[in-house]
Amino acid sequence: MLPFQPTETYHLWFAVFDWDAFDSYWDNEPYQEALRLWKTGAGPKPSEDMKSGFCREMGLEELDGEDWWFRITRHPAAASKLAEPYNPADIRALERACLRRGIRQANVIWALRNVYPGLQPDLCVSMSYAGLFEFFTDKENLT
Repeated sequence: MLPFQPTETYHLWFAVFDWDAFDSYWDNEPYQEALRLWKTGAGPKPSEDMKSGFCREMGLEELDGEDWWFRITRHPAAASKLAEPYNPADIRALERACLRRGIRQANVIWALRNVYPGLQPDLCVSMSYAGLFEFFTDKENLT
């Protein structure tokens, strides 16, 4: 039995991204800072164009840093290999889901905790959605 209990459920997406393109795709900090200033009356309402690519595609305003993690590697590998360090509860189910969705290789895994009501994961067009998966919690390893 693994010492990582209990499990948490995450939406998973996979993709092949250029290193620099991925950095600009997921960085929502400029938008969130502008949104904070607007809410306090210290700045104009931020443009939707300031949102990260992921937030624009998914219709999200903000992402709490505790709700997501990702891994990017220089070279593509089997999608399940990218997930292994994060302790998936059922790696075989993850492999089967990736194969069903045509996800063979990736250099990016993006995980979002299942805490966003109404989320429509298939709206993401820049990455391939694999599904919802349980992970043994080990927050120290999440980056």
